[in-house]
Amino acid sequence: MYTKSKIDIPSKARESILDTIENAMLTFWDDYQNEEILNEEIIDLDIRKVFGEYTPSFELKGYLEGQKLFINIAPFFNTRNRHDQTDIDYLVKFINEVNNALEKTINLEQSVDGLICDYFVQSILKKIR
Repeated sequence: MYTKSKIDIPSKARESILDTIENAMLTFWDDYQNEEILNEEIIDLDIRKVFGEYTPSFELKGYLEGQKLFINIAPFFNTRNRHDQTDIDYLVKFINEVNNALEKTINLEQSVDGLICDYFVQSILKKIR
Protein backbone atom coordinates (compact mmCIF):
# COMPACT_ATOMS: atom_id res chain seq x y z
CA MET A 1 0.00 0.00 0.00
CA TYR A 2 2.77 2.43 0.97
CA THR A 3 4.71 1.84 -2.25
CA LYS A 4 1.59 2.44 -4.34
CA SER A 5 0.88 5.78 -2.69
CA LYS A 6 4.44 7.13 -3.05
CA ILE A 7 5.25 8.30 -6.55
CA ASP A 8 8.92 9.03 -5.82
CA ILE A 9 9.91 5.37 -5.38
CA PRO A 10 11.86 4.22 -8.45
CA SER A 11 10.43 1.24 -10.30
CA LYS A 12 13.51 -0.89 -9.54
CA ALA A 13 12.99 -0.40 -5.81
CA ARG A 14 9.24 -0.98 -6.11
CA GLU A 15 9.91 -4.24 -7.98
CA SER A 16 12.46 -5.32 -5.39
CA ILE A 17 9.98 -4.66 -2.58
CA LEU A 18 7.19 -6.58 -4.28
CA ASP A 19 9.52 -9.47 -5.23
CA THR A 20 10.81 -9.73 -1.66
CA ILE A 21 7.27 -9.79 -0.26
CA GLU A 22 6.11 -12.31 -2.86
CA ASN A 23 9.08 -14.61 -2.22
CA ALA A 24 8.57 -14.45 1.54
CA MET A 25 4.87 -15.23 1.20
CA LEU A 26 5.48 -18.13 -1.22
CA THR A 27 8.16 -19.59 1.04
CA PHE A 28 5.88 -19.21 4.06
CA TRP A 29 2.96 -20.88 2.30
CA ASP A 30 5.07 -23.75 0.95
CA ASP A 31 6.68 -24.36 4.34
CA TYR A 32 3.34 -24.06 6.15
CA GLN A 33 1.84 -26.81 4.01
CA ASN A 34 4.88 -29.07 4.38
CA GLU A 35 4.19 -31.38 7.30
CA GLU A 36 7.89 -32.23 7.58
CA ILE A 37 8.78 -28.65 8.53
CA LEU A 38 8.35 -27.71 12.16
CA ASN A 39 6.46 -24.50 12.98
CA GLU A 40 9.67 -23.01 14.44
CA GLU A 41 11.38 -23.50 11.06
CA ILE A 42 8.76 -21.62 9.03
CA ILE A 43 9.90 -18.23 7.73
CA ASP A 44 9.09 -15.27 9.97
CA LEU A 45 6.98 -12.69 8.12
CA ASP A 46 8.01 -9.83 10.42
CA ILE A 47 8.96 -6.87 8.20
CA ARG A 48 12.32 -6.66 10.02
CA LYS A 49 13.08 -10.24 8.99
CA VAL A 50 11.68 -10.05 5.46
CA PHE A 51 13.68 -6.90 4.65
CA GLY A 52 16.54 -7.59 7.05
CA GLU A 53 19.11 -7.94 4.28
CA TYR A 54 18.40 -4.36 3.21
CA THR A 55 18.44 -2.47 6.49
CA PRO A 56 21.71 -0.79 7.43
CA SER A 57 23.81 -1.60 10.46
CA PHE A 58 24.00 1.01 13.18
CA GLU A 59 25.15 1.01 16.77
CA LEU A 60 21.73 0.69 18.42
CA LYS A 61 20.07 -1.40 15.71
CA GLY A 62 19.37 -4.45 17.89
CA TYR A 63 17.99 -2.23 20.62
CA LEU A 64 15.97 0.31 18.60
CA GLU A 65 14.91 -1.78 15.61
CA GLY A 66 14.90 -5.15 17.31
CA GLN A 67 13.47 -4.39 20.73
CA LYS A 68 11.80 -0.97 20.71
CA LEU A 69 10.45 -0.49 17.17
CA PHE A 70 7.10 -2.23 17.59
CA ILE A 71 6.81 -1.85 21.36
CA ASN A 72 7.64 1.82 21.96
CA ILE A 73 8.15 3.54 18.61
CA ALA A 74 5.34 2.15 16.43
CA PRO A 75 3.26 -0.16 18.67
CA PHE A 76 0.29 -0.09 16.30
CA PHE A 77 2.28 -0.42 13.07
CA ASN A 78 0.16 -1.70 10.21
CA THR A 79 -2.96 -2.24 12.31
CA ARG A 80 -6.44 -0.83 12.18
CA ASN A 81 -6.08 0.34 15.76
CA ARG A 82 -4.41 3.71 15.13
CA HIS A 83 -3.67 4.97 18.63
CA ASP A 84 -0.72 7.31 18.83
CA GLN A 85 1.23 5.86 21.73
CA THR A 86 4.67 6.55 20.35
CA ASP A 87 7.43 7.05 22.88
CA ILE A 88 8.95 10.27 21.55
CA ASP A 89 12.35 9.66 23.16
CA TYR A 90 12.77 6.32 21.37
CA LEU A 91 11.38 7.79 18.15
CA VAL A 92 13.97 10.59 18.18
CA LYS A 93 16.79 8.13 18.91
CA PHE A 94 15.58 5.87 16.09
CA ILE A 95 15.36 8.76 13.62
CA ASN A 96 18.85 10.01 14.49
CA GLU A 97 20.42 6.55 14.20
CA VAL A 98 18.63 5.76 10.95
CA ASN A 99 19.44 9.11 9.35
CA ASN A 100 23.13 8.57 10.12
CA ALA A 101 23.11 4.95 8.92
CA LEU A 102 21.30 5.77 5.68
CA GLU A 103 23.20 9.03 5.19
CA LYS A 104 19.84 10.49 4.31
CA THR A 105 16.95 12.06 6.21
CA ILE A 106 13.86 9.89 6.34
CA ASN A 107 10.54 11.61 5.74
CA LEU A 108 9.30 13.15 8.99
CA GLU A 109 6.18 14.74 7.51
CA GLN A 110 3.95 11.71 7.95
CA SER A 111 2.58 9.25 10.47
CA VAL A 112 4.84 7.00 12.51
CA ASP A 113 3.75 4.11 10.26
CA GLY A 114 4.79 6.12 7.22
CA LEU A 115 8.12 6.93 8.82
CA ILE A 116 8.77 3.23 9.48
CA CYS A 117 7.80 2.38 5.90
CA ASP A 118 10.10 5.14 4.64
CA TYR A 119 12.94 3.64 6.69
CA PHE A 120 12.54 0.30 4.93
CA VAL A 121 12.11 1.90 1.49
CA GLN A 122 15.18 4.13 1.94
CA SER A 123 17.15 1.10 3.16
CA ILE A 124 16.19 -0.80 0.01
CA LEU A 125 17.05 2.18 -2.20
CA LYS A 126 20.48 2.48 -0.60
CA LYS A 127 21.17 -1.24 -0.99
CA ILE A 128 20.19 -1.48 -4.66
CA ARG A 129 22.08 1.63 -5.74
